[in-house]
Amino acid sequence: MNTMIASAGRRVESGYFRRLVLERLHRLFVIVIVLQLIQVFKNYWWPETYAVVYASVAAAAAIELLVSRAFALRIVLQLAAVLAAVLIFTPYVWTGWPEALKGWEALRAFAIVNGKPFHPFFEIAAGVVLIIHYMAYLGTNKIRAIGFILMSIATLAIIDSFFRSSCGRISPGPWWPDSDGSSSFISGS
Repeated sequence: MNTMIASAGRRVESGYFRRLVLERLHRLFVIVIVLQLIQVFKNYWWPETYAVVYASVAAAAAIELLVSRAFALRIVLQLAAVLAAVLIFTPYVWTGWPEALKGWEALRAFAIVNGKPFHPFFEIAAGVVLIIHYMAYLGTNKIRAIGFILMSIATLAIIDSFFRSSCGRISPGPWWPDSDGSSSFISGS
């Protein structure tokens, strides 16, 4: 009887809304947190790296919204999007097919010549996409989700403690020498 009274006041949620909230929302939340976490590398990554990573994460978010259950398909589509982002946002030049691929050594040389421009862009962007999937997996359980959020907040707090920000630019802490070679920590200024 008590369960009937308790459930009478609740509205019945649709299957679509339940799938949207339970299957997709925590993944999008993870994507937002990962975007915050990669801001740490603003002075260390090249602008092309950020363009590739942002395009890959945007594609990952769109794929997460469109394809919710097929994990293998999502991974394949997202890695293909990473590859497309590398081709679009980096100075990649196709060297063409060799005259003959005779033997493994010719195939290896072809792969090295055409694969070298992907480094380090593909690895970084694919790593970010895989981290998104791992963190989304961690967020499926309430205790792990709380742990994930606390870990993200702790990471951002630690980074904020060790790196001071000036006008949106992250620079090393007070012990790091300034551009003139002096240290504000040592000199006290």
